[in-house]
Amino acid sequence: MIIEDQDLGKITVRRNSSTAQIKFSLSTKGNINMSVPRYLPGFYLQRLIRNSKPELIRMKSKYTPQNRLTAAEVKAADKKARQLLPIRLDSLAKQYGYKYNKVRLSHATTRWGSYSSRGTVSLNVGLIRLPDELIDYVLIHELVHSKHMNHSAAFWQEVASHVPDYKNKRKQIAKYRPLA
Repeated sequence: MIIEDQDLGKITVRRNSSTAQIKFSLSTKGNINMSVPRYLPGFYLQRLIRNSKPELIRMKSKYTPQNRLTAAEVKAADKKARQLLPIRLDSLAKQYGYKYNKVRLSHATTRWGSYSSRGTVSLNVGLIRLPDELIDYVLIHELVHSKHMNHSAAFWQEVASHVPDYKNKRKQIAKYRPLA
């Protein structure tokens, strides 16, 4: 469902039966996406957009267009990522004593990485475009999930034991977007 707003432009509404919360985000083109519970009434959507307009305008004002990569650039980044990221992940896992079963590389649009309960580390090939210290932060973050499958205080304490300035790294990485 698309809602056109005079001040905000196009708002894409996605109804999802598995979501319980309302979430606003920006697309790679700077449009607002809205994820809502499946049965949320339309009048409530309109009211929510109207009441959230100042925050949404602020959110849109922070948007900076991402340079789109050519197909050849994406292919080159993919090749480089497949060569280097698994080696670096293995090196960090051995250095800090973490275990994982498998590495999977993807072109996810919103995540830099994830760790599954089956021990699979999924990494976005776009990581290869980040500075080395941010790549290492993401890899360590995912490896720590092998011991803590959540973002509890114990999880962050362990991340901090390897990356003392992890809060700064989190701020830095927010300035980047995965390959789209």
